[in-house]
Amino acid sequence: MVINIWRYDSGLNGVTSPKLKQDLAFSTSLSRARYIFDIQLSAEDIAVMEQVKPVGDYVNTDSAEGHRIEGRHAYNLVSEDPEGQSQEIAIYGARAGLKRFWHIAVSSREGEHLTPEQLEHVRLVVCRVMGVEDCPSVWADHRDTDNDHMHGLVVSFLAGEDRSVTFGQEWWKEAGQIAMAIIERDLGLEPEPNRRFVADRTGVYHTFSDIKVADENGKILGRSEIVSAQKAHKAWKRDNYAAHMERSGEEWEMERAVQVLATPRIMKSHTAEQMHESLARVGLKYVAGQSGARIVANDYLPEAGQHAQGQSIAAGKAYSNATLKKLGNRLEGGYLPAAPGLAVRKFVMPRFEKLTNEERDRFADRRAEIEECKELADHLEKHNAHFYRRMRDVEKGNDVNERRAQRRRSHEREVAKVKMLEKSVSKPFRDSRVFPEETGDTLALLWGPPAGKSSPSKTLREDEERRELEDRYRIEASEEARKFWYGEELAFVERLRTIEIVSQKRRARIDALKLARRRFRRLRIASTQKIRKGLARIAAELEVVLEKGPLKKLANAHFRSVCAGATRSIVASSRAYHDTYGGREGNRSRVHDERRRRAERTRAFAESGYPLHASKLVTDYVLDAQNSSLDPNAADSALETRRLIANEIDHDKLWLAPSRYRASHEGFHWRFLDDPILVETFKNKPHRLLDPAVQRDLTAIEAIQIERRRWIAAAIVAGAASIEEDNLTVSGNNASWAAAFWKAQRSDPTFQRLITVARARPHRFAYDENARPGELSRKLALWNKDPRLAKAIARQMHAYERTNTAIAIGNRSPANPATLPPKNAVPELASDMSSRTATSTPRPAAGKDRSLPERPRHPGPPNPDSFER
Repeated sequence: MVINIWRYDSGLNGVTSPKLKQDLAFSTSLSRARYIFDIQLSAEDIAVMEQVKPVGDYVNTDSAEGHRIEGRHAYNLVSEDPEGQSQEIAIYGARAGLKRFWHIAVSSREGEHLTPEQLEHVRLVVCRVMGVEDCPSVWADHRDTDNDHMHGLVVSFLAGEDRSVTFGQEWWKEAGQIAMAIIERDLGLEPEPNRRFVADRTGVYHTFSDIKVADENGKILGRSEIVSAQKAHKAWKRDNYAAHMERSGEEWEMERAVQVLATPRIMKSHTAEQMHESLARVGLKYVAGQSGARIVANDYLPEAGQHAQGQSIAAGKAYSNATLKKLGNRLEGGYLPAAPGLAVRKFVMPRFEKLTNEERDRFADRRAEIEECKELADHLEKHNAHFYRRMRDVEKGNDVNERRAQRRRSHEREVAKVKMLEKSVSKPFRDSRVFPEETGDTLALLWGPPAGKSSPSKTLREDEERRELEDRYRIEASEEARKFWYGEELAFVERLRTIEIVSQKRRARIDALKLARRRFRRLRIASTQKIRKGLARIAAELEVVLEKGPLKKLANAHFRSVCAGATRSIVASSRAYHDTYGGREGNRSRVHDERRRRAERTRAFAESGYPLHASKLVTDYVLDAQNSSLDPNAADSALETRRLIANEIDHDKLWLAPSRYRASHEGFHWRFLDDPILVETFKNKPHRLLDPAVQRDLTAIEAIQIERRRWIAAAIVAGAASIEEDNLTVSGNNASWAAAFWKAQRSDPTFQRLITVARARPHRFAYDENARPGELSRKLALWNKDPRLAKAIARQMHAYERTNTAIAIGNRSPANPATLPPKNAVPELASDMSSRTATSTPRPAAGKDRSLPERPRHPGPPNPDSFER
């Protein structure tokens, strides 16, 4: 029999009200009880069922219609009719809550039909073992599928005592399995092939380790026993995968069954009686005969076929001390045959775990990895034998034996590397692992048939590559290998017949493959599938000939994709990364210097008594707000500040993108006070920059500047823009602002570093000629539920676009690029205005039919601590 238990959890986010939780528990209990009893569900019941989600698995999925109910049962309830019982269980469910509401399904094997008395026994055992025999519950017997099954709803709560009951003895998953083992014992039912627990008159035991977990009535012995059984079952399941994928889900061989089931029971037994009873629990018998002892599978009659196994096997197959003589010497009182009345249950052969589609793919990958390692080992052995025979009659001199011993040691070390790699890739494919597990372990082994004579042009290329390797790496040569060191890290090792890649660095892989191109006629790779595929792609770009097979097809497809421009070249990416390394390092140093200078300048002005001291800024801001509130005719200082920033400051000259200034004091938070132009403009009243509306405007300018910088970097990489004599030349819709923006921002080291990064990582910078800098940031602000920032960004974008249009027709000078639009042109939210301005403008109501825009793929404004600005 199979048992499934699951709970229900609210599918609604933010359900915190106790009354709402109680209503949801009542409705869920009522709708589920009606569903199980096959009472017509209302639309309200269906709606409630959609608001909760089951926690656990579901074996028998019934349709809402067409149930064939064989019987309805209720326990510890007063009502007699199904509807009344459903209402009553719902009341108990509401009092206890969803966490104490349990749904149980018990299913019989196909073709196994139980009598009403047996079904009643099943319900009583389940409730007793789960510890809810006194709790309210409703059950229904269903026979609308090939497997007869029953459903039960249990509330682990005693209403009379107003207290909850521990469900399943605190181990409800294991308790359910224990209940099934007891039911199979009591009713003489055939157990499931891989049943977790088995039971007899002495108690309940773990099937595959014989650990006792409960007494004969199902009472769990303790935590240590359950934990030990859990660990043993996990270890058994990890090893219960067939060596060949074709045998997935099939029965074991008899020898494996005896080794797994009989061995622990024979080893733990102290007397012959204990041994016979222990084996009988799993359907095995130890029988002594004239030719020795055999272990017999009781009533096991496998079907005829290629995988059919015998019914018995020699006892020594379990383990060596299970033979009759050795066992008789070990047992107290010697060996005695089983008692005539000993009940032996029917033997059920366990099965291998059935693989999912994902596991089948991983199994195939693992098999390919192991086969490649085995073929490499065979290749090394054959090559060594052939070379020995060839040199046996040629070598002469006094040091022949020494040279042969040296070759033998080299061969053994090379084979040992292959064996270690095979052992590493042979670990259980189900477990996710980092490969290689330790730094310095073998990443991959390159091998293949030796290359022939090179052409003159190929020889020139090989000589050039050899010189590059000598310049780039420190080479340690010995009699058996050449080690290539990059600094203090071992990159790869060249041996007589293989090349071992050790470093994880991409350049080391490329250089190792270049060396392999010179060494091997056709390349083969031994490693994990992920690494093999990556190396095959690099080999395709280097025009290395691969051995025929799936890897070669993958490499050819990658090469065609690179040629078509659909995929970024791995070799080109590596070359761009290293070619720009010096420039990026210099830019990084200049960025750090600039940040340090800005921080030192800000720190000096932020000391006590200076204008940018946090306490002074907040105090001045609060006093200014109080003074404005006392004079109704006073001008709005925040609005004046915003108009001053919009009209009197050239935004292109503001370096807000590289700003790292952040400060807070007494609940106030502000940024950008490290920008020299802002500090100089507001040197007499820097506290005005603390206003939230002003900070939003500056944040909007920063977001647009970041996107403008990324657009220029993408245009340069894509060839749509160029830098000539430190001036930017660009064509298209964005040409009106790009040149002026570049001229004002080009001396920022952060901007220069961004362009260098774009050249090293061009795939991160997608060029769009018609892009509107700021649009992605606006969408991200809406996605983050910040409409005020989104509106500020939109307002700045609109102002910039009007300025660009005016510049294009010659109506304005670019010195003042933006003007705060009048209120009648761009309506403002009241929240956009100064926090000190009294206003009666209502905030627009959020319509129910409004939905958030699709989240942009671009991350929007990078984190202020990011360097790509």
